[in-house]
Amino acid sequence: MRTAPPRHGRRAHRSSWDRLPFGVRGWLSAGLGGMLAVALLVLAGIPVAGPADAFWRSTGRGVGSAVSGTLNAPTGVTVAATSTSPVSVSWTASGGTTVPTGYFVTRTAGASTIAACGSSATALLTTTSCSDTGVAAGTYTYAVTAVFRSWTAVSASSGSVVVIAATKLGFTVQPTSAVAGVAITPSIAVALQNAAGTTVAAAGVAITLSIGTNPAAGTLSGTVTALTNSSGIATFAGLSLDKAAAGYTLSAASPGLTAATSGTFTITPAAASKLAFTSAPVTTTASATTNSTAITVQRQDAFGNAVTSGTASALTLTSNTAGTAVFAPTNLAAAATVSIAAGSSTATFFYGDTRVGTPTITAASTGLTSATQVETVAAAAASKLVFTSVAVTAVASATTNTSAITVQRQDAFNNPAPATAVTPLTLTSNSGGTAIFAPTSGAAGSTVSFATGSSTATFFHGDTRAGTPVITAALSGLTSATQTETITPASASKLAFTSATRSAPASATPNGTAITVQRQDAFGNAVTSATASPLTLTSNTSGTAVFGPTSGAAPATVSIAAGASTATFYYGDTKIGTPTITAAASGLTSASLSETVTAGAAATLVFTQQPGNIVSGTPFSPAIKVSAVDAFGNPVSTAISLSIANNPSLLGVGRLWQNGVSTNPVVVTSDASGVATFSGVSIAGALLSGLASGNGYTLQATVGSVSVVSTAFNVTAG
Repeated sequence: MRTAPPRHGRRAHRSSWDRLPFGVRGWLSAGLGGMLAVALLVLAGIPVAGPADAFWRSTGRGVGSAVSGTLNAPTGVTVAATSTSPVSVSWTASGGTTVPTGYFVTRTAGASTIAACGSSATALLTTTSCSDTGVAAGTYTYAVTAVFRSWTAVSASSGSVVVIAATKLGFTVQPTSAVAGVAITPSIAVALQNAAGTTVAAAGVAITLSIGTNPAAGTLSGTVTALTNSSGIATFAGLSLDKAAAGYTLSAASPGLTAATSGTFTITPAAASKLAFTSAPVTTTASATTNSTAITVQRQDAFGNAVTSGTASALTLTSNTAGTAVFAPTNLAAAATVSIAAGSSTATFFYGDTRVGTPTITAASTGLTSATQVETVAAAAASKLVFTSVAVTAVASATTNTSAITVQRQDAFNNPAPATAVTPLTLTSNSGGTAIFAPTSGAAGSTVSFATGSSTATFFHGDTRAGTPVITAALSGLTSATQTETITPASASKLAFTSATRSAPASATPNGTAITVQRQDAFGNAVTSATASPLTLTSNTSGTAVFGPTSGAAPATVSIAAGASTATFYYGDTKIGTPTITAAASGLTSASLSETVTAGAAATLVFTQQPGNIVSGTPFSPAIKVSAVDAFGNPVSTAISLSIANNPSLLGVGRLWQNGVSTNPVVVTSDASGVATFSGVSIAGALLSGLASGNGYTLQATVGSVSVVSTAFNVTAG
């Protein structure tokens, strides 16, 4: 951008430097001491405070540009009212858009001004504070000059600082022994001193106390920095230490002065106010007696210092455990009182707990704040197995199908006890069916184990027999666990006869003993139904089969009643043999059973071989045969009696003889075909066979009330 040159004589922020004669500026540029430069400035009557400015002249015509600005002086030059050497000087940096390259500091005493803080017009400071060393005793003021290229801007002078001749500090009132947390009395005093140890009267010098020797890592409380009074002495009232110990010292320090160390003193404990555990938290295993490592509780003041007592103090020891906690002054003991003995600040005891976890134990004593500590109780050695899941109910199955069952390793106190290695379980059932166990559902039997680091094993169970089987989980060395489960039948799939084969005589009505058929699932478990189920009952007999729910009654429908799994019925058959009966129902596999039908009582007798004419004393030939059948024509094996029905002999002396023996009647049992053969039978007289002759003899065959008479025949004398 083109700008018009300034008009001749225009003034633009001329600096004090530019107003100096060229000779003076040369001296300053050549690096003369700051004191000489400032003296020349004063002698020349040039102001030394305020912003710098610049001035130039131009003649002729042309185009040019210029930039003007202001270098502001530093402000707020600050020194202490009283100080030892070195003197600390600080100021606020120059403001405005022109940032100084640096600063130099001058010190004035009366009419004399010299460079300070090791700075000069050619050795500029870039900080806003400095330390002026080697300052003799006296009264001074300080000024700071900002420098930017050839421009300078000088600050206003600081307030006066009185530099004193002290070289060291000394305790004039030593710290005395005190109680922890209580102010040390009398108040500690520290004086400014010269090399000879004489107190230097100078007010306003800051002195700071700190702990020198610290045997108990104590903390010094109170106002630890104080200013000297007009006599050069700083007094520290209300100082205290918190940790009890002997051999404490304090150190007094002030910038530029040799520090002082106090004599030794002792801090004793304050009054007891609390209990505290001084031993680390313990880890132990579950136990009904004390078995931890030693635990120490201490009586302390408010600052944690141990406090002894002249009398024994009983402790109340408790735990928030859900188990049983025991405390005793000895290990492996039952519960007993624990006390802090007379003359002691601590009590040592042992702890036992039956429940695993992280219980908080509490130590309490009258008038003191209780102490708490979190301990760790782990499980003892496993001693038993326990089912931790509720009993399950499932339908009969050939694979695992229950809900998950969990068994846990536990110690004697019922705490879970993790396995240290993979440990297989032995799982059994008293079921009358087939029991299976597996770690997954829907599986065939497989091994179930405790995993390393786990206290529980989860498995699934299946059983083919409905009922309430007891399952057992066993592991070597541990007490076994048992649980009663419930197995219900699966869906009905078949019928089955549950009664034994029966034997009954032929009948036209149901007879014999009761026959039972049952609705079952695939595993033979009885299955009930909410509705009645009619049965279809058949027989492969060649006779007539009849079925009914009652014996001796007419045939009738047989059903499995609602709410029942079985039906009882009776069977009748007119044909002897071993027929197979079948029970059927819709949707179910049929059931078959072989029965036995025997002949009924003889109902009809027939001479299948009639007696022929014979000579007295000579057996009938062919032999007489009688056939016996029941009411349904089935041959009957039975004892048939043969006797003389019509006896035409003289005086009725004719008698039946069999094989030379007079027998009346002659009894023969019919064979399986129902035929009785009367071999060796003859008719003779009682004394003389010839006396039995006669015409028109008949014989009668008899079984019970059933009889039949033969055709007539003749007997002649022999």
